[in-house]
Amino acid sequence: GYALGQAQRLVRAVNCAARRAAPDERLDTDLTRARLALLAPVWPPVWGDPDAFADAVLGISGAEPNPLALEQFDRVDSTC
Repeated sequence: GYALGQAQRLVRAVNCAARRAAPDERLDTDLTRARLALLAPVWPPVWGDPDAFADAVLGISGAEPNPLALEQFDRVDSTC
């Protein structure tokens, strides 16, 4: 829906800014948490468990993140 699309757009913007800034490890972790926070309220069930995904992308679980969610999570705006 609309809210998911808006969250995805903001995630792409964060990813673009991160690409340009070349963040250090701490800022990179903070940006990952920011992207998770943007997507959490609109997380679709097809992406799997959001907590498991968060643990995976933060390196807590060692598990592979859901590929459908990861595709959106790592996407960068085409104008970046």
